Amino acid sequence: MNKRILNIITSSVMFLAFFMTWVKAFGFGGSAFDALIKIFKNIKFIEKEPSLILGILVLIFPISAIIIFVKYSKNKITKNQVKSLEFVKKLPLVFIIFIAIYLSIKIDRNYLRFFKSSDIVDIIGIGLILTLISSIVLFIDKTEVLTTHNNSKNKITVENNENINKL
Repeated sequence: MNKRILNIITSSVMFLAFFMTWVKAFGFGGSAFDALIKIFKNIKFIEKEPSLILGILVLIFPISAIIIFVKYSKNKITKNQVKSLEFVKKLPLVFIIFIAIYLSIKIDRNYLRFFKSSDIVDIIGIGLILTLISSIVLFIDKTEVLTTHNNSKNKITVENNENINKL
């Protein structure tokens, strides 16, 4: 598959997954977008619970997806843009790993003993699964310089000019 198409599809999936169900437990059954809305509605509690700020960082997913989609839609990535785009493509998976480590430290171990491994499948929603898969694909994909070689555009122009000359 063409790298351009792969990145456009993967970034689109990541963007759409942001609005799909991520978690179905703990009295919450919604998407990352729903969680973000709840955080903004309860912004006054950030002083008491600073970890709520981490919830705002879920914006990394749609922002990264939009940047990747726009860059690959333009059909041109210069040498100067490769490093920054590479960073943007790796950021979502790094954030997922950071949150997993943070939650493993923060969550009480006694609380986890009530969960079985089969419960995890019931808790995790399709949005989180798609976000994880698209993050892995973007992380692995190597960013390269892209240029456009659109000769068909020139052919159309030449053909149109010949038709005009015949008239």
